[in-house]
This record gives sequence, C-alpha cells and structure tokens, in this order.
Amino acid sequence: MRRPDASRHAGDRQADALLETVRTTLDEQRAERPTDARRRTCLRFLEAAET
Repeated sequence: MRRPDASRHAGDRQADALLETVRTTLDEQRAERPTDARRRTCLRFLEAAET
C-alpha cells in the first residue's frame, strides 16, 4: 500500500513542479510584452526617420 501512495505523491510533486514552471514562464512572457511593444515602436520610428 505504501508504494502506490509514494508513487502517486511523487507524480503529484512532478505535476506541481511542471505547473509552477508553466506559470513562471507565462508570468515572464506577460512582463516582457510592454518592453517588446516599446521596442517595436522605437524600431518603426527609426525606420520612418531613415526614409
């Protein structure tokens, strides 16, 4: 009985770690969006200034 419980708990920990990784990645991507938008705006400005 202990072995299935231990396996289930190990699987639960792995799933929790994966979910945390996904959450962290999404949070980082969300935080980068404004910076990326500013970068694109600056690039368009510079391209327009060159023409």
